[in-house]
Amino acid sequence: MHDTPEGAGILLSRVRRIMSGKTVVCDDRTCVYGSYVPTNSGTAHERLASAAGITPKFGGSIKADGSVGLRSESINATNYGRCDLAGTRAGNYVTSQINSGNIQSVQQYKSKR
Repeated sequence: MHDTPEGAGILLSRVRRIMSGKTVVCDDRTCVYGSYVPTNSGTAHERLASAAGITPKFGGSIKADGSVGLRSESINATNYGRCDLAGTRAGNYVTSQINSGNIQSVQQYKSKR
């Protein structure tokens, strides 16, 4: 099923459906996702990064409809001077990492460290 472009598309669709509505942070090697919301102790992206033990370079999300969001005030604005990375090289990197499946849950990421 995965050996054809159609199979890869079906797999990507399933992965996005499972991960929809998730916060995402990435470094220069991989992305980590989780279900985090902002609290008094930090933004959703900051809390995810802390839980995973990752030093984030980029922040985004997988929206409920499966599309990739590229907004993070706490990470992107700090690192790139803008909240939204859409249309940038950094945004293309995050999108490509998610689309290629190079994304892990917090537990998966921590177990490989």
